[in-house]
Amino acid sequence: MAFPNQVARKLSRPVRAPTAPLPPQPSARMSMQSGRFQLGNAYEYAKQHRQPDGNGFYPLEDYSSIQEDGGTGDPGAAKIARTTFDDFAYDQYGDEWDPIRQSLLDAGSHPMVSDGMSPHERDMHFQEPLYTVIGDTTHNGGFMPWLNLIEANPQGMHMQEPGFPLMGVLGHEAFHSGNFPSKFFSGTRLNSKLYNGDPMAFTSDGRRGTIEKSIDRAWKQSGENPLAGQRMQMYGQLGHKNDINEITADMGLTRALNYGLTGEIPIEPDEWGHMFDRMLENPMRPVQRTPNLDLKNFFPGALTPFPDDPIMKYGPRAGQPASGWNQLQFYWDQIQRGLLKKDRDLLLSLGPHIASNQESPDAPAV
Repeated sequence: MAFPNQVARKLSRPVRAPTAPLPPQPSARMSMQSGRFQLGNAYEYAKQHRQPDGNGFYPLEDYSSIQEDGGTGDPGAAKIARTTFDDFAYDQYGDEWDPIRQSLLDAGSHPMVSDGMSPHERDMHFQEPLYTVIGDTTHNGGFMPWLNLIEANPQGMHMQEPGFPLMGVLGHEAFHSGNFPSKFFSGTRLNSKLYNGDPMAFTSDGRRGTIEKSIDRAWKQSGENPLAGQRMQMYGQLGHKNDINEITADMGLTRALNYGLTGEIPIEPDEWGHMFDRMLENPMRPVQRTPNLDLKNFFPGALTPFPDDPIMKYGPRAGQPASGWNQLQFYWDQIQRGLLKKDRDLLLSLGPHIASNQESPDAPAV
């Protein structure tokens, strides 16, 4: 994911802007076969010829992203950073990353967490280039495993879902890299009671499913009223976060933020259980912070229905906001409400196999 501060620290000296006209920048169009090579070329060119921003991102002028169906979008402006998952995780945990990393290699991979990587394969993967591109991308926020690439479109994310900061999105996507999505369990839901089969059933046939009831109950308990766009987006977000592949990415982000807030790093199942229990003792409730906003010129779903995230006190990111923490607390509460014991046990069993998370720039998780 974006490892801005880490990338910036690695710059040995500022890149001077060239005085002569620059040669044409190579296109960063992606393909399944040549994508990593193209990404590497685009990054090296930008690093050689462009000035980095404060987070270590270099400008790209002709970036065309690829969707999972192989389709490409029109080229546009963006910016790119490169790191490895090892460096990214170290930025989250400091020296605490080393024992976590070793535990992941010793434990092997849980069948739901990754596509069966051996310890050696996972060790090598943690050292592979991991790219983040922010700007005019096809994905609002997404991870492409075959490229080890995170894409984020802040404008699109702003309109897509309520209140998830870009830093949280990039951390979530980086954890998809730490634990490759499992093709065998894609679409598997943790809490079957929350899922109606069709995540858009509430619009296509008017049925009131448990996802809607759960979100509406939370708003009622808060004593406030959601805007129409907020309610619909939160319905979809809850269904999305109930997917096992999204669960594992959110576990990585949650653990890293929990470390920043409490200094504790859950690894074993009972430690994850204690963390979730403590987190859910005082459930997060949505709030309507701008109820009188003129919605004629603003998309209501983009409004943030959560309080500001707390500030971290531990680790390398002490003093920074725990970006996405309040939203994560809210959705963990919704997902674990009425969870069957076997599914709770499955959730906690993933803990020792979850790689660790985040740091980058502010918007939503996919």
